Amino acid sequence: MNTVMMYLRKANLLLCLSLLLCMPVHAKMDTSVIFQYSTLNALQAGVYEGEISLSELKKHGDFGVGTFDGLDGEMILLNGELYQVKSDGRVYIPGKNMKTPFAQVAWFLPEQKIALNNIDGIDAVCGKMDGSLPTKNLFYAVKIKGLFKSVKLRSVPKQGAPYPALSEAVKSQAIFEAKDVEGTIVGYRYPDYISEINIAGYHLHFISSDRTLGGHLIDCSVDNAAASVDQKRGLYLLLSETDEFKRTDLSKPQNDSLIKSEK
Repeated sequence: MNTVMMYLRKANLLLCLSLLLCMPVHAKMDTSVIFQYSTLNALQAGVYEGEISLSELKKHGDFGVGTFDGLDGEMILLNGELYQVKSDGRVYIPGKNMKTPFAQVAWFLPEQKIALNNIDGIDAVCGKMDGSLPTKNLFYAVKIKGLFKSVKLRSVPKQGAPYPALSEAVKSQAIFEAKDVEGTIVGYRYPDYISEINIAGYHLHFISSDRTLGGHLIDCSVDNAAASVDQKRGLYLLLSETDEFKRTDLSKPQNDSLIKSEK
């Protein structure tokens, strides 16, 4: 009897493992949430030590923004492809084993289109977007593709330990500007109540269609573009377990410095 029971238990275990391995990957994922690794508050405080690999990050989405270990450039995840814009303004393909100290990704499933034509300035672009959203109290993944009259971008050079605060690191940022360029803006809009976890409002990166230019979006003027919007109803936050994160004082409000660092 014991031999029979042991055999049945082993058979049952093998069956359960087989079912798990045969499950589609997306069946185990909630596509209505944003996956965020660490907090922008921690990044602003100088927590630049990467922990989660890019290959692991891509299991949580095909669309997103972030940075790399040591603050080594701007991250863009578009259509499942990862890009790294370094402080020389060039676009690179990062290695899958590289790590990130901060990123936000999601499965991009747009459900709303917004026409953006002849709009000057990032504030006007975001204002047009806000006026077309059903509510400002939810999360949104935003992709804006088209022709831009101008873009102003930045990237920060890789930092060395001991790491400075983000507000200090961006003082050495490189600025890139281009006119009459085709490309895509990738990013998110977070509601106002999300302060400390992430900056309220829009966090946007840009990459040109020919993949020769990119960076954190500071300003832009739109000629003819279309925004695709994916409303998200939740946020999955995974915190860092690095010693650097654990010993950093994150109790102080960082809103003002966050805003200054992201402009």
